[in-house]
Parts: sequence; structure tokens; C-alpha cells
Amino acid sequence: MESLVNYEELSLLLRRVNAITNLSFSIVNHCNANCIFCFQKNGKDKKLYMDLDLFQEILKQAEEVGVIQVELTGGEPFLHPRVESFFENAYLFGMSVTVTSNGIFIPIKKVLKYMLDCKFDVLRVSIHGTKPDTHDKLVGYNGAFGKAFRNILELKKQGVNVYIVFLVNKYNYREIGEAYKFWKEFDIEVGFGLDIIGQGMEELYLTEDELKEVVEIISCISSESYESSKSCSAMVFSLHVTTVGFLTPCITIPIPLGSLRSVSLKEILSSEKFSDFQENFVRYLSNTMEHGEFYCPGSNYLYTRNMFQHHFYNRLLNKVHNQLFGGK
Repeated sequence: MESLVNYEELSLLLRRVNAITNLSFSIVNHCNANCIFCFQKNGKDKKLYMDLDLFQEILKQAEEVGVIQVELTGGEPFLHPRVESFFENAYLFGMSVTVTSNGIFIPIKKVLKYMLDCKFDVLRVSIHGTKPDTHDKLVGYNGAFGKAFRNILELKKQGVNVYIVFLVNKYNYREIGEAYKFWKEFDIEVGFGLDIIGQGMEELYLTEDELKEVVEIISCISSESYESSKSCSAMVFSLHVTTVGFLTPCITIPIPLGSLRSVSLKEILSSEKFSDFQENFVRYLSNTMEHGEFYCPGSNYLYTRNMFQHHFYNRLLNKVHNQLFGGK
């Protein structure tokens, strides 16, 4: 499995220069769906909303270190009562914006003008089936497919760039081909993810034969639709900010690198702690790629609570990929 990134050279470069260009913000910690594969279910009894003043201060610091793109995520980002202000502030600092959503609730009248701005990149909507019953079951919300579908069509009609994310699992893998054709009719791209993250997901895992079938189908449809990443931007080009302002490697690795409420982003990025963490991260990616494999540290952490310990399903994904494509 080839990577476009030479992690050995990158590790040396990162010791000399900051390369963080993307920050992902969980502007809320809760959601209006109840996905059976969600890795954020625990510890969300109290609904939290990111303070806009904190967001503004972090953006100011982010601009100084070279960040050019922000992602608004959650939870479900559109549940933030001032979500439009997050768009507005990101644009004031000249940053492009990506949003990841389940599409169930989108205050279109409130946010449309921001999503039509030239600095808006893409709205990524998670739709995990073409049959409403399939999707609704997976996200734990009756009527979710219908609500999301109507919002997607309205936004697409208005000219918003929309992208569908389809997490392939035991309940929906038979709908892959249909999903590609379905969204193509609306000129909407769909990406298929195979990495089921989190603990206690055994009921969702595909067998080796099923994975081979799935990967072959997706590859025939379009190589760009195969969202099994061959590189990782976390700790290299991107970082995550929690609802209360902790900086973490990514949304799937809740290990605090520092609190942006008390320490500046520049200070954290220039600290020895961050450099050592980053170097170990990059070295791990480099070592796995040398063996023709790729393991996402975030997935590892959610499976095993250890960023550098492989999980059997990740191993199976690598095995299938290498059998079909010879490690490319």
C-alpha cells in the first residue's frame, strides 16, 4: 500500500517548521442521532457548546501559525445556536470551512449564505444506506433519512457543495452499488469508509470474503470513492479542538496536548512534549507503511486504547487490500 507521504523525511522537516494547516473544532459535544457505531457516546450527559469568544481567540492564534482551513464538527455542529457566527468568524480570518453533519437538522435559512461563500469548501453528510429503514436503524433516528435527504437536495439545488459519507458495515454493504448510482443522479459524490471505529462493534464487522467483495465493488465504481486512507494528516497537518478548548491529535484520540484556554497554540506547537509526540506518531506511520500497510492511530486508539496497537479488523482490512492490490 503506497503512501504519497514520505514520513521519514516529514519527521525531520516537522522538527524545523510547523506544518499544521487544519483545525477541526467540536463546537458541540452532543448529537440529535444515536448511531450504533458512534465512538462519542460516553461522557455526553451534559450538553456543551463551544464559547464563541474562545473560537475567535483560537482562530487569531491559528492564523499566526499558518492554519488555513477549519472543520466544524461535533457532535452535530448545526445544533449550536450560533453556528452561523462560526462561519462568519472563520471567514474573517480568511479560512476555508468544511462541515461534517448527519444532515437531520440544518437551519438552511440561517447558514445558506455562508455555505455559498467562496471560502466554503464542502458539507460532508453521513448517509449509510439507500433504504430509509437501513439508514434510520444505523443512526437510531426514525425519519433521519427523509429529513437529511430533503436538506441535501435543497442545499444542492442552491449550489452548495455536498459530499456523502457511507460507512460500510454488515447491515448496509449490499447497498453500496445502489448508493453510488443513487447519489450520482443528483451529481453528488459518495465516499465509502470501511474502518468501523470503536469498541463493541463486532456485530458490524464484515467477514474476509465480504470485505473482498466490498473492496472490489468500490474499486470498480471509482478509486476516489474508496475512503480507506493511505495516509494520515493528524499531528502532521491537522489537529482537533474539543468543545471546551483542549487541543488533541484528532477527534478519535482524546489525549490532551494542552488547553487553549490557558496556553497559546504557538506555545503548544513549539513545546518539546508536542514535538516528541509528533515524532512518535510520524515514526509509527512510517514503519507501518514500510511494511505495505496502513493503520490509523485514531482507529487503533478507539479499538485498543493504544494508538500504536493494531486491532484485528484493521489487520483484516490491510490483508484484503494487499491481496487485491499487491500493497499498492
